[in-house]
Amino acid sequence: MLGIVLLSLFSFANDDVVCTTHLAYGDSAQKPNSELLGVSSEKPVFASDRLETISTEKVVEILGSEWYGLYDWSFDGRSIIIGYDIHKPNRTDPDLAIMTANAEDVKKLDLRKISNTIGLSISGPPTYAKFSPSGDRILFDAYPFSYGVGIDALFIYNIENQTLQRIVNSTSVHFPLGGFDWMPDGNLVYVDRTIENDNELSTLWLIDPNGNKMDMLYSGSEAFGLMDISPDGEKILFIRRIMHTPSQLVVFDIKKNEFKTILEEDGIGDVRWSPNGKFILYQHAYGYEGKYGPLSHALRLTSVDGSLNELLYDKGDLMRFVISSDGKFIMFALASDPSGEHKLVRMELTQAIPEFSEIAMIILASAVSFVLVKRLDPNLGKSMLRKK
Repeated sequence: MLGIVLLSLFSFANDDVVCTTHLAYGDSAQKPNSELLGVSSEKPVFASDRLETISTEKVVEILGSEWYGLYDWSFDGRSIIIGYDIHKPNRTDPDLAIMTANAEDVKKLDLRKISNTIGLSISGPPTYAKFSPSGDRILFDAYPFSYGVGIDALFIYNIENQTLQRIVNSTSVHFPLGGFDWMPDGNLVYVDRTIENDNELSTLWLIDPNGNKMDMLYSGSEAFGLMDISPDGEKILFIRRIMHTPSQLVVFDIKKNEFKTILEEDGIGDVRWSPNGKFILYQHAYGYEGKYGPLSHALRLTSVDGSLNELLYDKGDLMRFVISSDGKFIMFALASDPSGEHKLVRMELTQAIPEFSEIAMIILASAVSFVLVKRLDPNLGKSMLRKK
């Protein structure tokens, strides 16, 4: 890859080889902020200063309100689900809208109006909303009220037909549903939370788009929260929160029925898989009141094997973020500045995430090959120096 220089430094002691590989990008040096399999980089692996602030003037004009967060980026890269508020006399209704990726146009969903067509009145902001793999439907949760009674439920909105379907209700009136997401094949996964013998119980269900239960994937005390299904549909990423302990980034292997803690850190927020399923992007809160000053949110990336953790952005109070399906761009919202306006920022990564595994393998293979040859020919390094 152009612009990458591979330098290998070897230390030999008692036949043991210690290999440290440095990556240099271009001519300028920067303090390392990432580590990869013993590889320290002079510049970030993915983080980039190629940032573009996108005007949301048209979006605000059409919505008649300030938008407040990004939910999902469609697979074709054309559309993004956003949340916003509808201001009415004596109340403010949260709602969803579909925005073009360039923020040139936006389409309101008007959940309250649509829900009235099926005898419901949706109240409360959706926890999350996601495009179906085919991009023609949106899955979200909300509190619908019918005859004065409200219970958390999952809905599917058909974009073309502009119709709404309630597919599942929470079993308990005392608990909202846990996490939910689409599977790659178009089926769904969601968590139902109940009380059994005074203990909270979470059940992870696989259902079809009509809400018919197909399989129980897990039942136990693990409280799945906000989740994201891996691109291959085999793993579930979620945040484990336990009182008085740091948040944990956890991966649940569906087939093996195993949990793996990726990292443990205070302030883990919004989480997403990379398109190749090898990395995890997450929002990280830092700077607590009374300790480090006002609370802000940064964006970080970590590899599933824990070998890389990199800061992607920390120049403003980052809200929810989305990543393009080709792994080249990250879009995120920044909280209101003193003018009261949210900002929409698009970051072009230094390299597309799906390409990284191949690059890393080439680098590591080169280093390992040199080490093996050096073991076979101890004079190799000396002969190279003499040639210089």
